[in-house]
Amino acid sequence: MKEKIIKFLQSEKSIFVIIFILEFVLTIFITPNQYDDATFLGWLESNHNVFHIVVDRYATWTSRVIIDFTLFSILKTSKYIWIVLQAAMMTLIGYAIVKLFIKDNHRKELSFMMILLLLSYPLDIMAGAGWGASTANYIWPLATTLFCFIPIKKIWYHERIKWFEYILYILALLYGCNQEQTCAIILGTYLFFNIIRFIKEKKIHPFMIVQLILSIASLLFILTTPGNYIRQNTEIIMQFPDFKMLTIQDKISLGLTATMGTILKTYNIPFGILSMIIVSYIFVTYKEKLYRVVALIPLTSICVLGYFGEIFYKVFPYLNAIKEELIAEKVILTAAHANNLFYALPVIFSIVVLFSMVISILLIFKNLQNNIAIFVFLVGLASRLIMGFSPTIFASATRTMVFFDFAMLIVALLIWQEWIKKNDKNERKIQRRIYAIVEMTAILQYSNVLLGILLTQK
Repeated sequence: MKEKIIKFLQSEKSIFVIIFILEFVLTIFITPNQYDDATFLGWLESNHNVFHIVVDRYATWTSRVIIDFTLFSILKTSKYIWIVLQAAMMTLIGYAIVKLFIKDNHRKELSFMMILLLLSYPLDIMAGAGWGASTANYIWPLATTLFCFIPIKKIWYHERIKWFEYILYILALLYGCNQEQTCAIILGTYLFFNIIRFIKEKKIHPFMIVQLILSIASLLFILTTPGNYIRQNTEIIMQFPDFKMLTIQDKISLGLTATMGTILKTYNIPFGILSMIIVSYIFVTYKEKLYRVVALIPLTSICVLGYFGEIFYKVFPYLNAIKEELIAEKVILTAAHANNLFYALPVIFSIVVLFSMVISILLIFKNLQNNIAIFVFLVGLASRLIMGFSPTIFASATRTMVFFDFAMLIVALLIWQEWIKKNDKNERKIQRRIYAIVEMTAILQYSNVLLGILLTQK
């Protein structure tokens, strides 16, 4: 028995058991009965028919019928189903990341790094609109989206897919595509890899086409849902009265500045971790000053305007003006401000910081071809930038960052994988220090989330 336990702990499966247990410890203290959850529970008490509620919301509010049906059915039945499912979905995120991005070399070390990165995400963000509603609409679509990408890798490397896995991948895609941001991610990813595979091998895979068709059908369903138009008009009146006056350029600018503003306002941990790992890798790999300066821009920005902002503002008080404009819930650069360079600075600053990250990632992986890290980063960024075309960009700002946040964590893991692959003894000391910082961040963040749950739950 002892040998079996030791063997299990040394296996890959133990990684996922660890994630599940850690997440279960968090969720066991949560009762999803606040904010939106409380509203939904009230509906279920007055109208026990879940189907009728979902149909009504389809007609008047949202196209997320699969998500709604799942959430309402769980809330009606038992909170313990949600508790187990939430822990399982976080485990599924870890499982999908391992299957999609971690190679065989240093697999165990990378798996533990993945756990630390996963725990570094500030999960308490999901409490803002109700734990049940937020996780069902953001964490679960993230998990199912990552999972439905696994067949892309299997088909790419000509690996066998079991018959029941096809069913699971389809179900995962349907759930993921029921959320607007992840629908765009899934559709864009399947379209991209279908095209690339056709160019490379001059053939298509039937299942890839099926998944693409389902994602297109999901997008059409979203675009034709009557409730989405009613909700958009309601949200414009309640959240963003000037939204209809915005041009396409205004919305793109809004997506950029709101994204950067949210990163600074929330002292974004995934952005900080990725920036730190980028700087460390670039400094030990390149001697060119220009490369190092470019790599330093994101980390310097989050430190000066974020983590240590209060210290810097005492010495350089006007730096705070940039941050205040970025976190303001408005379009910063408009026709009225076009003649004042100051109002262009937040947009320029956002572009420079994000572009610096792109350039640094390209430098690390040295090419554009087969650069999955840059693809993940750009897809994650795009999922956030499209919120500039939604009147709820400020109302649900932090939650809608989740896909970009996890994209940055995945890129950090990919860079770490590239770094330890070099197996340079001189760089091991630096790597141990970076690992220790990530480890401490994960422990503190996990403790913070747990304390937040204990303090806010009734």
